[in-house]
Amino acid sequence: MNRRRSPHSRALALHIVLLVSIFHALHADNFDEFIAQKAGAARKVANKLSRVLAPSALCRAPVNCNDGACLPHGCSNSEFGPNYRCANMSTDIVCDASCEPNKRLLTRDTPEVRSPSGTVRYAGRRGKDIVFDDLDLRRQACALKDMTRDLRRAYVDEQLQSWIYAATSSGLHLAYPGKARSRPDNRLETCGFVPMQRPWYIAAASGRRDIVFLFDTSLSTADKVLPRALKSALATLDTGDYVSVIAFGDTSVTVLGNTRTLRKAESNFTSRLEQEVESLPQSSGFPMMTEAFTKAFEILSRSERESQTSNCARFIALLSKDAPKCFENCRQDSADECTCTNQIVSLIKSKQQDLRSKVSIVSFTEGDDNDAQRVARSIVCEAEGAGVWRQVSSTESAESALIPLSDIASLSQRNTEYTSGVYTDASGLGEMFTIARPAYDARSSVILGVVGVDVTIREAVEVVGNEGTVRSRVAERHQRDRGCEQNDVTSGQRQSLRLRYEGVCADILRSWSCYRVGGSLFIPSNGTLSWNEARGYCRSLGNGSDLAILDNEGKNKMAAAITSYDGNWIGLRATQGNPLQWVSGTAWTTNSYGFYKGIDVEKEIENIHNTENVNVCISVDRRGIKGNWNIVPCDAKRTAICELQWGSPAAVDHCSSNIFDPRTTSHTPVNEDVESSNGFNCEASDDEALQNANPICKEKTKDKLRDFDRLCCGGRADSSGPLTCDSTSESSNVGVIAGSVVGALAVVTLIVILLLLWRRKRKKTPNVVPVDKASQLNESENATNVGISPEPSENPPPDGSYSGRLGTGSIFAMQYGHAEGSEHQEQPGLHRQGSSGSSGERSDEFDGI
Repeated sequence: MNRRRSPHSRALALHIVLLVSIFHALHADNFDEFIAQKAGAARKVANKLSRVLAPSALCRAPVNCNDGACLPHGCSNSEFGPNYRCANMSTDIVCDASCEPNKRLLTRDTPEVRSPSGTVRYAGRRGKDIVFDDLDLRRQACALKDMTRDLRRAYVDEQLQSWIYAATSSGLHLAYPGKARSRPDNRLETCGFVPMQRPWYIAAASGRRDIVFLFDTSLSTADKVLPRALKSALATLDTGDYVSVIAFGDTSVTVLGNTRTLRKAESNFTSRLEQEVESLPQSSGFPMMTEAFTKAFEILSRSERESQTSNCARFIALLSKDAPKCFENCRQDSADECTCTNQIVSLIKSKQQDLRSKVSIVSFTEGDDNDAQRVARSIVCEAEGAGVWRQVSSTESAESALIPLSDIASLSQRNTEYTSGVYTDASGLGEMFTIARPAYDARSSVILGVVGVDVTIREAVEVVGNEGTVRSRVAERHQRDRGCEQNDVTSGQRQSLRLRYEGVCADILRSWSCYRVGGSLFIPSNGTLSWNEARGYCRSLGNGSDLAILDNEGKNKMAAAITSYDGNWIGLRATQGNPLQWVSGTAWTTNSYGFYKGIDVEKEIENIHNTENVNVCISVDRRGIKGNWNIVPCDAKRTAICELQWGSPAAVDHCSSNIFDPRTTSHTPVNEDVESSNGFNCEASDDEALQNANPICKEKTKDKLRDFDRLCCGGRADSSGPLTCDSTSESSNVGVIAGSVVGALAVVTLIVILLLLWRRKRKKTPNVVPVDKASQLNESENATNVGISPEPSENPPPDGSYSGRLGTGSIFAMQYGHAEGSEHQEQPGLHRQGSSGSSGERSDEFDGI
């Protein structure tokens, strides 16, 4: 028969459970306090990063860039400052012949800056200067100089033991303590680092997401960047993401991985996708882009129905090189009207209506096909979510090519700290995780960069006391922090992000007869015409009207807002053997807003003149407010934009009062306007200072160092380097001691409480008495005092002795520590069942707990 536990046993059990809970709670509190300390350091530095990268601060940064202070580049061959020393981050090490690569030169005097490969080079008369050719990177590096003191102060104040760093969205990485980096092939140009691909940056910049990659297989060649960029992006997906890859060529559309829906981005699946991308054969001809987009929306829709989704942000990423297949007919018969771009845009607008969630579209083009670029830019302007286009250079790194994927995801994130998953430190400190915080532009909420504080698993275990607890808590925070608190992305935020990649979309103005821009009125034609027919139509309007002359940015911006995606004629052409000329007779001169900067206009015109023996004319489309002109045979069919003078009789006849005037007409732009020139206008003196600014320290060595010279062991080749590794932080020892003291106090407290409970219990528990004396006691009370249930056994022993079981919370179990199945030792007053003893003693069964 079951025995009831004594009140004392139950109370003791509750005490033990409570103590264990308190013990775990103390560790949980320790972990949360520990993380809060690291997050505080990240928050302070992130606030400073937002300030130094603000537009006005960036403008002023180059003025003081050559003030004598400088930032050492991690890949420099210099001695890395006068106070460098051979060290690892937290323990003293004596270097010997087996010195490991992570024990390299460190300095606490200054942080070091790194950038993606190919962004810096040697310059100067002696070849000792290290410079950024990209002026935007140079400007940001000048601004980051102002953060040296902040990184150093945060490191000391918050007792950090590994790295603290700030990374910009353009790829600059400022880390403290400064560390000399290894060159893979001993060349400065190839020694690079892309922070946007690291787990901590992704955790801060991106929430969970569904993403479908559309890959144009005409890119499948070794010299292209986008295939390698796709594999790199797949490798950085998190297990909270869902992914699909669709390959499309000139004859087929294939879903890689043989899936009908999105799949969870687990490592085995993403590795399989990487292998299949690697083995794709190159296609030729016009790719089936329309069919690929149709398949992408089918997968997204089916994934919604079958719950194969992160239920967070949704993306389609297009990676393309050639114009879509529908352009094949356009190019074969230029006299026909070409509506290819509009067909694809209309398809995407229609398919988005079938989904419950908005879809953001990010498109990437590599190559010089103007039609491919026009389609890629046009579709992002019609995305229900955000949309960004980027032209990828053949010289950039694969790791940085798809940066907009992180940028666009950051628009839906909340501004707080994020915890990365556990990963292995590239600098050799072992497994760690990062507390990261994004820094945003205060005006547009576009991400400017991320600040990270590294925490090694070893350091966290010293505080919490249990590695399993640390790993589980980090995993919990990582999943929680990469949540799905979606924000509505405003038109201004979309445009600010597009501005970063030169892809600002045009506004939509479709309901007016005439559109005023300065002293002119623009009137679109109704039907499609050849260029000569279009000019005849415009001139028939009277009073000197003609095809529009887009000789300034304001006119080009208005034309983009009223034209179609496939383009409208303007008053610019090149007759056979002649250069471009406006209908006014003025020669065309190169400008910053017409043709995309990557197009060789004269070469394109010469090629059409020689191969097709036709005149070429120019059309403008609505892919954006810059880089939106097309070189087209003049016999092609397009609508036209005519230009009239404001106030002329023809304007009164054709416009009546139905005129859009941006100065007086009430209008809410579909795509908000943004400032030009990278979002802010710097003074001429600021830009002049930028040309001569160089924030990177010059190399001071006479001879280039070998990579071995950068190792801890042996120091430099001339034996001047240190031989013994020192700790970089005295506070690291303080952290170890503090963690040990806290853990010891918790254990001592638990032992003291248990001893007090045991003594209290022992005082209340009488010795076992003979049966003849026990008969004078109340049976229930006697049973309770010895810790057994009062009910009699179903089969009592023939001698009248009592057989019972100790309660689960019995102090005896605590005192003697018996385990189930162990061999029990005979104790005073307790005997095994069946053992010999005086007839006046009870025989109890003691089988442990």
